[in-house]
Amino acid sequence: MTLQFFLTNVLPMISGIVLAISYIPQIKETRETKNVEGVNKNFWVLISLALFGLTVSTGAVFYYFGTWGNFILEIFNFGLAFYMLTLVKKYKKK
Repeated sequence: MTLQFFLTNVLPMISGIVLAISYIPQIKETRETKNVEGVNKNFWVLISLALFGLTVSTGAVFYYFGTWGNFILEIFNFGLAFYMLTLVKKYKKK
């Protein structure tokens, strides 16, 4: 395995999986407790926008070069971040 292959294929895949897994405890706790006190809604708006941009970017890479692994991970990460944003909006006290 070359360094270029590792940096362009393996490392992004591992990082994407770790990122996706990191959302699960927060989503689980938010769903169970319905408590979003101390959770900043602006953070989740910005992270969702950033992940949407990365999803579009990796979608273009998929379209032009056929590399699908990172595209699927970005869709999954964006979906989890957006879901957490909807939970924050739903449970945030006015």
